[in-house]
Amino acid sequence: MNKDRFILWFTLCIIITSVSFGRHIMIEKRKDIELRDASKHAVTLNSTAKDDAIYCATMDLVWNHMNDTIDIKKWGDDYKIVKALNRREFDKSMLDEDSYTLTSEVSANTIEIISKLEKNFKFHKPFEMFKKGKFAGRYDVQYFGKSADTERDDISMIFYEDKNNHGIKIDTRDNEEIYLYKTSKRDTFKNLWKEIKVKESRNIFFKKLNKDDIFKMPLIKLNVYRNIEELRELKFKSYNNGNYLILKAGQKIDFKLDNEGGELRSLAYIGILSAAESNKYHPKKFYYDKDFIMFIKQKNSNKPYFAIRINSDKYLDN
Repeated sequence: MNKDRFILWFTLCIIITSVSFGRHIMIEKRKDIELRDASKHAVTLNSTAKDDAIYCATMDLVWNHMNDTIDIKKWGDDYKIVKALNRREFDKSMLDEDSYTLTSEVSANTIEIISKLEKNFKFHKPFEMFKKGKFAGRYDVQYFGKSADTERDDISMIFYEDKNNHGIKIDTRDNEEIYLYKTSKRDTFKNLWKEIKVKESRNIFFKKLNKDDIFKMPLIKLNVYRNIEELRELKFKSYNNGNYLILKAGQKIDFKLDNEGGELRSLAYIGILSAAESNKYHPKKFYYDKDFIMFIKQKNSNKPYFAIRINSDKYLDN
């Protein structure tokens, strides 16, 4: 298992019927939210973490597998999304082998590639459930966390500037770590991850929360999918002079986080057509009750495999 394994947990659960791409992949729509606004679906870590944006590494897995399978010589145009995916910000070596699957099916003139990622983790002990409160000053949501006069060894303070700028890390019983970063800064998930990691490296003492510090965050629950229209009908050529056309690409993410732990399931697919071939202590309040970012990674990885920005109740389990 590579020490740089990269984990980003958000549960992705997709009900699909897969048939080869003369036929196509069908996603059964339940109560899922369709991300018609493409800006909210971060295809790579280099995507901007706008309001309620979500990223999961399954599309990276599919794309990398396509590049490893087909010796691509040239793309039909200077596609921005292709450049972003070709940076390989995330690779399967950053994940435990038993947490993902990659399958491909080749027929006479079609190639279908599917990746699945599944993560389940538990906190060392359940957090307290709090009563409902406001998120972003507007939405009534359910919170969990740590109240004053209690101690926990699984929460570490990364930094604390004020009530609107701070970060913590939560350890789990499994091979996952959760980073929470409260900031209003707009940037890519990659740059925001770098920021929190720089702040972590400067924290020499890496203190656990004081027993009188308070931590709270909302329950999260989401089921989203998106057809990635930016990839449809992109053309490329292989070194053996084969001509290819991307017919369809999409991603499904299911994620749930509560006071006991979290679950992430994700699926991504791509279908390709081949033509031809002070002294007094002041308790800190770590409230994640408005606009915050969450990263999830494996303990032995230096990058997250899941990231989300939450600034509304869209993905909160009310």
